[in-house]
Amino acid sequence: MNYMELSPMIDHALQPEEWSHTDENLALLVDRLDYWLGTEYAGWVTDPTDPEVKKAREEQKRSGHKPPPVPLIPPVAQRPPKQAKAASEQVQRLREFYESPPAESGESKLNALDKLLG
Repeated sequence: MNYMELSPMIDHALQPEEWSHTDENLALLVDRLDYWLGTEYAGWVTDPTDPEVKKAREEQKRSGHKPPPVPLIPPVAQRPPKQAKAASEQVQRLREFYESPPAESGESKLNALDKLLG
């Protein structure tokens, strides 16, 4: 049996009929481990005394740009297409929310965030 004959069987085995909470929790764990390793690596290879790094940090302070209160972790784990799209859209909505928060309407940011996430 060659690969071409096995390919449909492999594809079927990799696409579960249902996506369980356990599957999503494992995917979220992979996302977070990838994010953690990426940020650790950036810290290992970034020289805080580098003039370009100092300049970028000063520009960020001057502009008043603050990072969101929680990390926005892009989904990198393998998910079925429907779940992968939903995970990507959620991160994109959060990114847009924190980049340009809704106008003050007397509603708390937490309530606005709850509405955004459903």
